[in-house]
Amino acid sequence: MTAQHKTEDGWRVKRAANSGEVLVGYKVMAYDPNLGNLVSGANSRIRLDMRKGAVHEMPRPGIFLAARKRYVMDYYATHEINALITYLFDPQDVTTGRLDDREPEITVKKAVVENVELFDEDGERLRST
Repeated sequence: MTAQHKTEDGWRVKRAANSGEVLVGYKVMAYDPNLGNLVSGANSRIRLDMRKGAVHEMPRPGIFLAARKRYVMDYYATHEINALITYLFDPQDVTTGRLDDREPEITVKKAVVENVELFDEDGERLRST
């Protein structure tokens, strides 16, 4: 059983049974259909597993996340196939930015894949994991 609510600054909070609160963040990466993995837009050598539960880490400052799906889709969905990743993360893992800041992005040391949705370059949904 999980419960969800939003913080005042828009970050969605998810509370799982027998664990603390985690926040929900979003990121867009390219999807490589030949290898079936996610590809970083900033460094194409970084390729990540897209299965639910995978723990992702990136070089400093970490994984860039935003509180809203629409924001990352509007600004980062520039690939032939876009992967909208829903991540769960511990607020203690924030490395840059502040959760209560007006800036829409933070970075985190690590995050867990909750869901991946694939979209074409026109924003049409291809599939969801």
